[in-house]
Amino acid sequence: MTNRENIPQPNGKIEFHLPEMERHFLDNGLKIVFIQNNKLPIVQLGMMVYAGSIHDPEGKNGLANLTSTMLDEGAGDLSALEFDEAVESLGSILNVSADDEKISVTMTTISENFEKSLSLFRDAIIFPRLEEKDFEREKRKAVTRILQLEQEPSYLAASGFQKVVFNGTNYAFQSSGKIETLETVGVEDVRSYHKEYFSPANATLFAVGDFQKADLISSLEQYFGKWEKEKVYKMKVCAPEKAGGEIYFIHRDDSPQTEIAMGHIVSGREIKNYFSRLTLNSILGGQFTSRINLNLREKRGITYGAHSSFSYNKNFGVFSVSTSVQDEHTKTAVDEIFKEIKNIKKEISNDELQFAKSSLIKRFPSQFETYSQLIGNMALVELFDLPKNYFNLYPERIKAVTLDDLYSVAQNDINEDLITAILVGNKNNLQKQFDEKLIELKL
Repeated sequence: MTNRENIPQPNGKIEFHLPEMERHFLDNGLKIVFIQNNKLPIVQLGMMVYAGSIHDPEGKNGLANLTSTMLDEGAGDLSALEFDEAVESLGSILNVSADDEKISVTMTTISENFEKSLSLFRDAIIFPRLEEKDFEREKRKAVTRILQLEQEPSYLAASGFQKVVFNGTNYAFQSSGKIETLETVGVEDVRSYHKEYFSPANATLFAVGDFQKADLISSLEQYFGKWEKEKVYKMKVCAPEKAGGEIYFIHRDDSPQTEIAMGHIVSGREIKNYFSRLTLNSILGGQFTSRINLNLREKRGITYGAHSSFSYNKNFGVFSVSTSVQDEHTKTAVDEIFKEIKNIKKEISNDELQFAKSSLIKRFPSQFETYSQLIGNMALVELFDLPKNYFNLYPERIKAVTLDDLYSVAQNDINEDLITAILVGNKNNLQKQFDEKLIELKL
């Protein structure tokens, strides 16, 4: 019988082997990145087209997102309803999405239906019907979705933060767009957008699952080999207009809480400081036992959770902190976040460093559990031009982080004077707490 009074002890070293990622180019230049995994009779495909919302024309924000929603609304010879029924009859799942930098299409299917599913996957990407009646329906859904999102404080805070921090760049808008910009978008805009950006030279196809390499390449050449090659788009992005130190608010009547988003631009995702930033953030606000969360949640009891991060797009990085607090504690929360940022520049213990490194390394295998995670990690390598052995060296690079590295990141990559804060809450309550002038932000 197990004695539950005794804590279980480690039993040997856990071995984890990363799946091997391979690359291949079709004759038309389409890059294929794949991982063979024959444990389950499942295949997942993912197409990443570099056609996200940063390419939206001025005054038509939301065009890329609308284009993505149209891809599975009828394709090839099938109407929207027929296409949906065809996918469902195969037991497959097709998803489309858009963000700042890309439109993504994923298809999950059982191995025996791979060829039939691949045909539908191809049609959605290359031959969407883009009919006006389907467009009008998707446009109404997009407008309704924005109306719903505008009732969510977290969305308002994220939108406000994006607008201020990325001011002057193509990243300053949510990919969903705004109601007034969507109103200017017509079906011809979607057709032109698809024609201009969807090409093998502007996309990468990912595959993971139950297949043989030769069979996969042969099938992909059959279905995507005749896709016409066009130019590759290199988006020129201006540097953000300098901001920092301001506190903005977005007014919400009768709001019992304040949604807080604060931070600033940092340099992009570079291996030389990525792991130091990751480890420092784990201590500051990246996990439940982090300083910011323990302060605001455990010590003061004014939030259910607070989180910080270094996040990245292709051109920039962002340091940010987010939380939601009872409205009367907004000033306290902002002050305590600044205090924790200042304190981590002064003192970091070796115990904190070792705990953060241990946590990051032990969590690492969990990032490769599902096919979606595998495709996501392959996409990460391609999007940021990371070396092929990036994930193989990941644990060793975490282990190599030193206290000096953390102090360097804390001093050079987090600047209190540049931090912009967005507060979503009741204007009157906020103005009572802050002596300095609050700036009202209109989205």
